[in-house]
Amino acid sequence: MRFNMVANLEKFARIAHIFGVDTRALSLREAASAGVDAASQLVSDIGAPNSLAAYGVTESDLPQLAAESMESGNIVVNPRPATADDLAEIMRRCL
Repeated sequence: MRFNMVANLEKFARIAHIFGVDTRALSLREAASAGVDAASQLVSDIGAPNSLAAYGVTESDLPQLAAESMESGNIVVNPRPATADDLAEIMRRCL
């Protein structure tokens, strides 16, 4: 989410609002970041795994996962253009 946030700050700020975050004193970027944080907190609150490692993914899996992700139909509709290197780095942060 954080990677895509910069592509649509307003939408991510709206997410913060939906989660009940008071964004009135925040800049648009801060409010958007609060939306990402709120969604991450929800994952934690419901006890869902919050890392790729929890699914058995290792650093050595990342190049193949990134390449396969680039072939996904979802990549063309992603809010922010992404390369395989971008995807590998996002996944690395999620290990």
